Amino acid sequence: MILGQIRFGILLLPRGKRRRRLERWLGEGVRRLHCFSWEAETGLRWAELLARLRAAARAMPIKDSLIAATALTSHLVVATRNVADFEEAGCDVVNPFAG
Repeated sequence: MILGQIRFGILLLPRGKRRRRLERWLGEGVRRLHCFSWEAETGLRWAELLARLRAAARAMPIKDSLIAATALTSHLVVATRNVADFEEAGCDVVNPFAG
């Protein structure tokens, strides 16, 4: 979704040097991305996470909960400033902005 928004913004720019530079930057970045597929296991983990949070009268933004479920299923560490929400979700978290 975010890549689509970035691409949309670039396409709104007038044709020229800046737009070509941004298109090249985005293309190079996309080729380096590793995307995780949304498997049934991730969906089930996501449902469990949302149910657990709701039972505890807690909430988590939808995008964050999707990231958390993916991280939990794939055994990933989440790099974020939003340490508290992701720790509560059960994720391993690192804050790259912490001093």
